[in-house]
Amino acid sequence: MTFRENLNGVYSANEYLTRMNLMKGYRFPETRTPIHQHQKVAVVGGGNVAMDCARTALRLGAREVHIVYRRSRQETARPARGS
Repeated sequence: MTFRENLNGVYSANEYLTRMNLMKGYRFPETRTPIHQHQKVAVVGGGNVAMDCARTALRLGAREVHIVYRRSRQETARPARGS
């Protein structure tokens, strides 16, 4: 699978979270961090970082967020539990 991170509105998870949080992209255009705030978002992956991206998109106004993952819900990794 080839990802097209060089397309407008397509970000790696690290870039997206960095722009939105550390660079205060959630305040655009008040800040100088350009970020696309779409109504429909697709997140590729099923781990913790993918969930962070999905939740961030929802908090910032996305009406739909779809998580695209290659495994079923039953096969998704479970969070580590303390003993």
